[in-house]
Amino acid sequence: MYFFFSLLLQILLLRFLLKLLFRRPEGPGRSSHYYEPSPSPAPALANAYRTLGVSPQASDSEVKSAYKRLALHYHPDRYATSGQEAQKQAEEKFKLINEAYQLIKRKRGMD
Repeated sequence: MYFFFSLLLQILLLRFLLKLLFRRPEGPGRSSHYYEPSPSPAPALANAYRTLGVSPQASDSEVKSAYKRLALHYHPDRYATSGQEAQKQAEEKFKLINEAYQLIKRKRGMD
């Protein structure tokens, strides 16, 4: 009987110590030494294709023409007379389009 309680106590103590050692901090003060998996590049690349409105199987010239079309449409200078809010939205969309195109160019090795 003593052996059983001793074993149970050791298991509980070990479990408690392991929880203490391997717990992750919570809240805004999380330590940076814990492993945080980085987001996979595949969703970012898929979002880039979606932003330009082309499929991943599109040719380089199709990607480039989609970029040019969208860049001309959302260029902030075209919205200069439309008001401050419209110009700001166009600028944000223009930056998003440009970042998507740069990502695709880098992944495909386009010049």
